[in-house]
Amino acid sequence: MIASDDDSFWLRTEPSPGFLRQLQVRTLQPHEHARAAQLLDAEHYLGEPIPVGQSLFQVVHHQGRWVALLYWGPAARKLADREDWIGWTDHQRAERLGLIVQNRRFLVLSQTRMPNLASRALALATQALPAAWRERFGYAPVLAETFTDIDELAAAVPERAALYGNAD
Repeated sequence: MIASDDDSFWLRTEPSPGFLRQLQVRTLQPHEHARAAQLLDAEHYLGEPIPVGQSLFQVVHHQGRWVALLYWGPAARKLADREDWIGWTDHQRAERLGLIVQNRRFLVLSQTRMPNLASRALALATQALPAAWRERFGYAPVLAETFTDIDELAAAVPERAALYGNAD
């Protein structure tokens, strides 16, 4: 962990808009992967990701202090709802599936959690993703997919997860 001169800052319940604007995202360097894997193993309910195919680690940071991690990898091979939404055939899916990436891990570090941080971090990461992927793999994805385990969300954030529950 990168120590801050004033760790009490991270105990705030509401970040200023200026703070959120100061967040930056970058692709992790290979020598940083072990640290990211350790943090994911310690703090993410799925633990450290198992590399499969092309993958990319991103870190969202505030003045050098890591606040969130994202790990991107290949898309799920078949998702009926996605295929229906896109409108492609089996043949088109086979040809174009590589243009979709999946967010395999998203973690806001426990010591930096505050309202609106996750949304801002995800927005920054998805905006930076096409260029970062192009730099690493020679092409840009056209779609990023992500999934949420509602039960896990309910355990982590019960007051917000209620929004996803019995809405009928």
